Parts: sequence; structure tokens; C-alpha cells
Amino acid sequence: MKKLLLVLVLLLAAAQIAIASEPAEDGFIVADFADAEALTIFDYHHAEDEAKVSVVSQGLYGENALSFTFRVDRQQAAFGIRPAAEQVWDGSDYSYISVWIKGDGSTWGYRFEPTDFGGERFEILGEISHEGWQQVKLPISNLDSRTWQPGDATVNHQLAWPLRDIRFVVTSGSGTILVDLFEFLP
Repeated sequence: MKKLLLVLVLLLAAAQIAIASEPAEDGFIVADFADAEALTIFDYHHAEDEAKVSVVSQGLYGENALSFTFRVDRQQAAFGIRPAAEQVWDGSDYSYISVWIKGDGSTWGYRFEPTDFGGERFEILGEISHEGWQQVKLPISNLDSRTWQPGDATVNHQLAWPLRDIRFVVTSGSGTILVDLFEFLP
């Protein structure tokens, strides 16, 4: 009887994850990696750190996800996504940016960094320490203009839609994560 109960609990938990990872009906999908060819996907890192991003067939939603392996010894490691030329990432009618992350149980700090239409970079800082898939919802109203900005950015401390790109910067730790289903949510 205990085994049956455990199996039922596990099945219900798996069903909840599957239901929760479906795109929100009233949301806007930024990237689900089903057609990764339609995005520009890139990684970068400080000379003493490591970063590698690739598309893998282990997605929570749909077939594909991004795999990001990193080691931060000095400064940062990151990956980013840019929309295809015909796509417009306008989240002005939404309150959150959401992403699903499958952690490996290690603890690391991150900086979620969208770049607005004028090239100004914004950020929200956080920490991940979970194992398995978890949704991370970031309030758009909490995005702060970064202190450092590219030289060609129009810096006015106001998020100008649409977004040029989204970067996910790891500021400490090492590990491998999977990332799936970026979307704007109400």
C-alpha cells in the first residue's frame, strides 16, 4: 500500500510539473527553443572563466532546451538569446519575465540582463540552488538599469521596448543547467 501511495504521489507531482510548464494562455512566448534556428544563441565569459551553451533535446516544454555549462572563478560566464529579424519581443503589457531552469543542486549567483531597444542593459540579481525544474518569475518592474553600460547605449533608466536580447549571467559557482520557455506573463 505504501508503494502504491508513493507511486501516486510521484505521478501527481510529475503531472503538476507538466501542467505548470505549459505556456500561459495569457502570456507571450519569447523563446521555447522548438525552433532554435530562429534565434541567435551565444555564450561569453571572462578569460579565466568557462561557458558553453548548446541546444539539447531535453526540454521541459516541447522537445528542446538550452544546456549551459559554466565555471566562474573570477568574474562571470553567460549565455544570451536574440530574436530573429522578424520577431519583436515586446513585453510592455506584461508584469513578469518567466524562465524554467533545471538546476543541478549547486548554488550560484546570477544576473538576469535584458537589453532594451536603445541598447541600455537592465538587471535583476538572484541565486539558484535547486535541483530539478523550477520556474523563475522576475518582476519587470524590479529591473534596474546597470551601472556599466555599452558605449553606444541610450541610457535613460527607462526600459524601452522591444528587447534587443536577453542575457543570463552567472556571477559565481559552477555547474550545468537546462533552460526552457522564456515568456512574458501578466
